[in-house]
Amino acid sequence: MNRRSTIVALALLGSLSTIPAPPPLPGMSPARAAEPDGQFRQVVAAYRTDPELCIRLSDELLASSSLDPVSRRDILLLMAKAQVHAGRPLEARRLLETLREEDPNYELDGQLHRVLWPHYLAVFGAELRPRPGLKTICVFDFENRVVGPEAANWDGLGATLARKFETALAGATELRLVERERIDYILRELDLCEKQSPDTRVCAGRLAGAQIMIFGEFTKLGKDSEVFVRIAETETSYLLGGSDKSVRGDLDKTVELIDALSRDVAKELDVHINAPRRSSNRYQAWYHYGKALDQLALGEIDQGYQSLVAALEEDPEFEQAKEALDEFPYAPAGGNQALSVETR
Repeated sequence: MNRRSTIVALALLGSLSTIPAPPPLPGMSPARAAEPDGQFRQVVAAYRTDPELCIRLSDELLASSSLDPVSRRDILLLMAKAQVHAGRPLEARRLLETLREEDPNYELDGQLHRVLWPHYLAVFGAELRPRPGLKTICVFDFENRVVGPEAANWDGLGATLARKFETALAGATELRLVERERIDYILRELDLCEKQSPDTRVCAGRLAGAQIMIFGEFTKLGKDSEVFVRIAETETSYLLGGSDKSVRGDLDKTVELIDALSRDVAKELDVHINAPRRSSNRYQAWYHYGKALDQLALGEIDQGYQSLVAALEEDPEFEQAKEALDEFPYAPAGGNQALSVETR
């Protein structure tokens, strides 16, 4: 029996106040989930099994005058996620509006609250506030430069390579990545026809608060593939390093080339990339994972869930996909049923 199944079974056998403390949800600090009075524990356990109960318990907890600001923020976010899973996105947005009134500079951790992206952006906007000491960087989808009749077969690779590149750079503590959800939101708001043109992307990067932009391309050379990136300052369009960075390798290992390329870029930016978490080098796994994140950013919860499952079917050890799926306490199309995905 897996962790989540154990929690569900215990909840059915006894009251929430008697079950062992479940592990804290992603995005909620361990201290919040382990407070002696058990209220946070009850909310977390309810989120894992029943969104309606989670919402009711959260309402009761928010009415308490004893909540500190961090605790209140955690509960508002958890309640908003429960409202999304319960099929009430407007209620989720209302809760985020409350959070904005209390903390107008709050920045969503998109890795921990993916289902809230479309609602957060609608309430808070897409621009990142400057943070001293950090370089804010934006990675755009890589452009397909394959020529000939097979060019169309490579159209999905550009977004996949960009996702992989972002994941690699996320290990650099001196960098602050502008999430692609922010960029896509800006492009939709601008309603621009040519969303992949350099001028359009520079405009979107500037509006999102990026100081540095990464542009990439890939092409096919016989049995090899070659991937290029160029690094540009947003305000001046000055190319850092003076020329493109590139790597070339076996066609079947194109996704793996990104790791070496990201190290070259980190060196140019004078930042250190910490040891990465276990990622995936399988193209289909990244394709489904990227598709899932795009779907979640548009509020397509059921479709995003299914795409995450597909990503893990391609690579059961894909850590980022497992973390994203862990945000779902139950299968969206299955009401309050707990998830039972073997890859978890």
